[in-house]
Amino acid sequence: MGTWLFGSGDAQHVGASGLIFGLFGYLVLRAVFDRRFSSAVVALAVIVIYGTAMARSLIPADGVSWSGHFFGFVGGLAAARLRHRSPARERLRD
Repeated sequence: MGTWLFGSGDAQHVGASGLIFGLFGYLVLRAVFDRRFSSAVVALAVIVIYGTAMARSLIPADGVSWSGHFFGFVGGLAAARLRHRSPARERLRD
């Protein structure tokens, strides 16, 4: 939605990069909300393996949709937060 609302008309918005940035954001921020060792290991591996490529992709280039990258990442952050189940919420649900 963010790309549709804020994307410039002369940029290429078609591609899977928004999805990839969303998955990257989800995997990295999931460790923050879960606070589990396994999530931290996955987040560290994702940052080490893909971090440089992701950082280079954030630099705006002519004709490339930076908004697709940005809002994909924000969507991943939102998904990590929404998928997190806090112990208090679990007790209320039971």
